[in-house]
Amino acid sequence: MVSAQDGEGIYITGNNSVQTRKVDGQDIQIAGDANQATFTGKAKEFYIIGNTNVVTLENVESIQVTGDNNVVTWRGPTPTINNLGTNNRIAQAK
Repeated sequence: MVSAQDGEGIYITGNNSVQTRKVDGQDIQIAGDANQATFTGKAKEFYIIGNTNVVTLENVESIQVTGDNNVVTWRGPTPTINNLGTNNRIAQAK
């Protein structure tokens, strides 16, 4: 697993990681399979490229999922959602 962060984004690549990260207006990208991630704070754009990831976002402007069997939940206002895979569950947390 490789995790990097710069002023514009947080990038996670690899498989089977578990992590919690603070976000302050950056974009987030996960490229890999079977990761579990929680992001607190406000994110601009969130991308998944992979399968069977489980992600919780506190506040995000847009979500794009490319892959299958991912679960993404968010809190806060409803983001723009683009689901390009199959069997993905993208929903607001209750």
